[in-house]
Amino acid sequence: MKVIICFVLLFCTGAFAGSLPSKIVKLFFVEALAPMDTTSSERFQRDYDDAIRIGIQLSSNRLASCGYKIESKSFLYSASAAAEGAWLIVGPRRSNHYLLLVKGAENIPTVSIMASSNEIQKLGKLHVSLSPTNQKMALSAAKEAALRTKRTKRNNYLTLV
Repeated sequence: MKVIICFVLLFCTGAFAGSLPSKIVKLFFVEALAPMDTTSSERFQRDYDDAIRIGIQLSSNRLASCGYKIESKSFLYSASAAAEGAWLIVGPRRSNHYLLLVKGAENIPTVSIMASSNEIQKLGKLHVSLSPTNQKMALSAAKEAALRTKRTKRNNYLTLV
């Protein structure tokens, strides 16, 4: 959740500092938080919503001084963000869901807080993830395992990501 707060603060406070006209900044958050989703919990959804709320509260005064106000919406895959004029979509944490979202919002900037598929690097500059790719994580884990086996004089190891 700290990542979401930091992202909202960085995006909102740095991107609009030089502008003066009153403007609504629409940030959409799309995530698999529906009750039937077995990998999410009520606690995760509560923390996710709280992180968005806190990020907006912490940046609202600075944005207001520049003539901007954040309008946020959270979706559980039930609405089209592109049709409502989003400036930015903070997309799902799962790679397969994020890749699907990008197909429906090709011209709107999107960011995922955790998607790690190698395919995300090929999406172009409007679509990014804050997480390293699976390939980068696997290489880092393999390098660390190799360093540790050198120190212990053992040559057997297995790395799973």
